[in-house]
Amino acid sequence: MEEESAPIRGVTLSVFSHATEDENKVLKALSILIPDECRGGISVTHTEGHYSNPITVYQIKLAKRSYIESFIKLLEQKLQSKLSPMDIERRLDQKKCLYLRFDKQIAHIKKKLELTSASDAIQVKLDFDIPRNKILEALQLKNLV
Repeated sequence: MEEESAPIRGVTLSVFSHATEDENKVLKALSILIPDECRGGISVTHTEGHYSNPITVYQIKLAKRSYIESFIKLLEQKLQSKLSPMDIERRLDQKKCLYLRFDKQIAHIKKKLELTSASDAIQVKLDFDIPRNKILEALQLKNLV
């Protein structure tokens, strides 16, 4: 019997830490979305923003099926409100990638996820491996919509 393909091919999580922010708090906010078994996989990049102010970028990519499933469970537990079909449509591109942004402050303080349109947020990219018209249904099955 052929194994059913996973609806999500990969997940990328990233967050920026500006010079004025406490890096530990930013990492704690990001960590609520990272499965325990993946904690050591965060990459760190140092760059510069406007006026040469230092910015640290933290990123982790999840490709292993078990890591993605663990991430989805965390997402379901931490979401303050389910995603709406309109949110999904607005945030889904033609390459079948869904882009979500979550408020860093709420993630750090409340350990919950709240969608935001702010650029200074925890950024999540879900790369789907199913037809675009099946993505909403897949997210409903994961109890995210």
